[in-house]
Amino acid sequence: MNNIDNHLFEGMFDSKPTTRQIVEKLALFNPSLMDNDRQFCYFFDQIALNNGYKEFELPPYWSIGRAIYNYKKDNNIKADESAPKKSSLVNDVKINNPLVCVYQFNINRPSIKQIIEKIAEYDDYTLSNDRKLVELFDTIALNNGYSKDSLPKYWNIIRAAFDYKKDSKRDNKC
Repeated sequence: MNNIDNHLFEGMFDSKPTTRQIVEKLALFNPSLMDNDRQFCYFFDQIALNNGYKEFELPPYWSIGRAIYNYKKDNNIKADESAPKKSSLVNDVKINNPLVCVYQFNINRPSIKQIIEKIAEYDDYTLSNDRKLVELFDTIALNNGYSKDSLPKYWNIIRAAFDYKKDSKRDNKC
């Protein structure tokens, strides 16, 4: 996936497109991408970067996922029954990162929630940056029994982090 020509999507728009415009373009280009948020986000980023966005301006994955949801709802598109329940790794991650040793579990394939809780123990900032969150999540998951083809969807990881932050905020009020 990473070997795609960087200029493939260059100049698709006359001006810097909105998140919605990119989602619509990708939905028309390949509707099946809408059921694989990792691939969709990868192509979204390629289009955005080749049409006026800077790296630091890319919208959060949550916003892209929300735009996909709204597009599907507005166009009455249901998920394909054959859509994968898990996602395959799209971006390269550094699974040999020496800092990952603090994220070791004594169980094989910890749950999304368990990984999110472990991330929160050591790096609260990452919970607020969904791009960094999914990158770190993938690294931890791959080092703890997940395969490159069995990773949870971005939306599920980001949702688990949101739930964790909400629960933590509620617990801190008591």
